[in-house]
Amino acid sequence: KKTPEAGAVEALWRELRRCYADEDLAIQAITQNPQIINPVYTNPPSIISRSKSMLLEKMDEDRAIRIMLKNPAVLQCGSTLKNQSAE
Repeated sequence: KKTPEAGAVEALWRELRRCYADEDLAIQAITQNPQIINPVYTNPPSIISRSKSMLLEKMDEDRAIRIMLKNPAVLQCGSTLKNQSAE
């Protein structure tokens, strides 16, 4: 039987894989910042895709992925990224 925490971690992992569109890149992000799949710090899981959407409003996919790999915690920011510059 899964604990609620395990289910939340699995939901975050699915969202992260979808966001990076590459399992190896998602693993690289988790290796760099394990808190990205900790439901205490990243909640709800949809904040990951909302954060990426905000990045894509300001830059192309390649640049967004580079930023997400450099600092995976950016995927915990959600709509607050809307007010940030692309620089």
